[in-house]
Amino acid sequence: MEGQLEEVGVGYTFFWSGRSKAERHVADVAFATRNDIVVRLPCLPQDINDRLMSLRLHLRGDKFATIISAYSPE
Repeated sequence: MEGQLEEVGVGYTFFWSGRSKAERHVADVAFATRNDIVVRLPCLPQDINDRLMSLRLHLRGDKFATIISAYSPE
């Protein structure tokens, strides 16, 4: 399960990935990203599974940075 929510007037969009309510454990993974960055993303954040999510940012030329959000239970 994944989704996104733009907080109007706050300037951020929240992206999340996780399990459905019936399967939910303690936490999901998420990114909070400024809206001025979201409009320039080459693609939206991708969920890898219910504990990993990646975000690809364009730097310059043909260079990109990949940021990973991970949840690890205790």
